[in-house]
Amino acid sequence: MAEPCESLPRWDGENYIGDRYPEYYVLAARSRYSDIQEQSNYDAALRMIGGLSDTVIVVHSTHWMVKWLDTLLVHQDDTAAVAMAQSIVAKLKEYPYLDEDDYNERKAERRAEYRKDIEEHPEQWEFEDIMKRYGDIELYLDTLEY
Repeated sequence: MAEPCESLPRWDGENYIGDRYPEYYVLAARSRYSDIQEQSNYDAALRMIGGLSDTVIVVHSTHWMVKWLDTLLVHQDDTAAVAMAQSIVAKLKEYPYLDEDDYNERKAERRAEYRKDIEEHPEQWEFEDIMKRYGDIELYLDTLEY
């Protein structure tokens, strides 16, 4: 059995019904409600660790609150993957984005979707109030969470 790893939590699964993964560390997770930063970092972590393999897996589960949850796990015996996972966690402690270009691209896409939706359905967005308060759609879009 591999040495314990302080920077990565063990998969716990206390309230999980299904297969058990006690020999795995949790690298990342995302859910239906993850924002684009969390989605981007999850996908970047998966790329950085080299994708899925026999020792790097995704556990997909349903959840009463967030509908579904994907958890990226790394097997304790894959020392190279565990080291990379530790490096990824360390990078996230220093800076909130693993791949800032990917994050910015996703943000621009979401912003364009919002802009299009506002233009096509102004009544659903209370467009007149937006224009009174901000005077410009772009200024309003700057205030939204992505």
